[in-house]
Amino acid sequence: MVDAAFRQLLPMFQQVLELNRLGYTREQIADELGLSPGTVKSRISRGQAKMRELVGDLWGADETS
Repeated sequence: MVDAAFRQLLPMFQQVLELNRLGYTREQIADELGLSPGTVKSRISRGQAKMRELVGDLWGADETS
């Protein structure tokens, strides 16, 4: 269920959420993707919100922003 919901996200959200899940910092994600740290923070937040909308409590129990 979580995997199916994750695939529904736009690629820009998938990228930052996956790197965040792997333990990358916002700055590392920004460098890797050529984005500003603020954009990364926003995409993580928006992506997590969309995942919570799609799967509720199954998402975010151990996720960090």
